[in-house]
Amino acid sequence: MLDRLDVPVNYNHDGSQYALSKDFRNLKPTQGNYQGERIVFLHRDPRDTAVSGFFQKSLRNANSYEETLSTFLRDPCLGLEKIIVFNLAWIEAGPSMNLPFASIQYERLRQSPLAGVNSMVRWLCPERVFEADRLQKVVEKSSFSAMQAQERDGSFEKKYGSILKPTDSTNQESFKVRRGVVGGYKDYFSADDIAFADQLLARYDYSERLFRLNNAALV
Repeated sequence: MLDRLDVPVNYNHDGSQYALSKDFRNLKPTQGNYQGERIVFLHRDPRDTAVSGFFQKSLRNANSYEETLSTFLRDPCLGLEKIIVFNLAWIEAGPSMNLPFASIQYERLRQSPLAGVNSMVRWLCPERVFEADRLQKVVEKSSFSAMQAQERDGSFEKKYGSILKPTDSTNQESFKVRRGVVGGYKDYFSADDIAFADQLLARYDYSERLFRLNNAALV
């Protein structure tokens, strides 16, 4: 959506990317050089993020991951605890970075995409005017079904290269635009995985901290 609205953005995993696979205890979130930037931190339920990451790592990365999802979730360099720690670090530190900082929850963006993209572009480009009709058309063209079709027919590959190409066109799990379902982790987690995730989220008091700290949310 931002690309279609000609909003220049530098997308950054801040050291958490799979190419590095750092142990979460060695991460230093927010410590990069962001001077002069307007920052939007997009975060998602760590359980859904972990499922998406598992398929990215096992079906899309060059050095594919060959273990199970259960093992992936418990891996300190890839899994659930890393996502929890990373999200909380950014949401907690962001407002005190002395930089323009805002956060947005994936779930809210999915629920209200027009409101979300409207807030985001006005935050990133306060000097520009974005007409409502144009925003609406961009949102419609960027639905999951529309993007899956564009990935499937090769439109994305022509524009963005192999980064937005399915590795197996017969396997939807190998698509970059995969499902985007809120709470979709329930379709993949075992009972033990759900118990493990619940205990980990409770140990970090994740929901309560997220509610308290997310005071710079766009939507």
